[in-house]
Amino acid sequence: MAPKRDKSKVEAYHDRVARIYDAIYSGRYWEFYDRLTWEHLKRYLPTAHGARVLDAGCGTGKWGLKLARSGFRVTFLDISARMLEEARDAYEGGRFPWAAAYVKADICAMEGLVDASVDLVVAQGDPLCSTEYPARAVREFFRVLAPGSVCVASVDSFGAALAHFVGAGDLEGLENFIKTGRTRWLAKKEGEDFSLQMFTPERLRKLFEAAGFEVLSLIGKPVLPLHAHQELLEDPASFRGLLAMEKDLWRSADLAVLAGHLQIAARKPLVSEEKS
Repeated sequence: MAPKRDKSKVEAYHDRVARIYDAIYSGRYWEFYDRLTWEHLKRYLPTAHGARVLDAGCGTGKWGLKLARSGFRVTFLDISARMLEEARDAYEGGRFPWAAAYVKADICAMEGLVDASVDLVVAQGDPLCSTEYPARAVREFFRVLAPGSVCVASVDSFGAALAHFVGAGDLEGLENFIKTGRTRWLAKKEGEDFSLQMFTPERLRKLFEAAGFEVLSLIGKPVLPLHAHQELLEDPASFRGLLAMEKDLWRSADLAVLAGHLQIAARKPLVSEEKS
């Protein structure tokens, strides 16, 4: 379990980088990554115009803004006040049919949100990895979702981190990581080295099932080692071809372990087990 002081470190880091956050994750690789995210996410969008969406750990609001453009009512929630400011500025600088809500909170303690009050939860940017209590956060997602609604969340992959420890020759760190699944954010400033929880596909699936969710799908993004070969994404035809290959690879859940990130879609049952 992460020490409680990590919560303030997570907030401090995201406050500091809020204005440059989108630039950090720019370029052709991240365009490809976002396409993968969207191609999977869009399968689980509510069908009703004006359905209620929670962008949990929203950051600068990238996904909430995209969903608002699709006609959904969006609540932006983040632990960082400055990230919320970026999301608010972007939202209020556009034209959307509904007013947005902005909530400053940790995803594992969303007391300001009413039970069964949203029709979709998105948790992109891996907020489940940096919160102190991932299991508590997933239970909160379950609580605020209406029955029959879906959560789509992204996390850092356990498998992708192994190469870091081996490459650094850090055998003690590697042994501890294998036992716990936890590492530390590679902070550039003092006071920002917060704990990160990474997940195998099995651990991620069990995390959601333990909260009462029915897992619908779990994918790797990307499965192919494209971060080290980003030049392959420069040609539009290659970009499209690789995207199609990734979507074929989704059919084998076993291959998700090769990916840098995992993405899960899980549904809250229409009738919870407690009431069935």
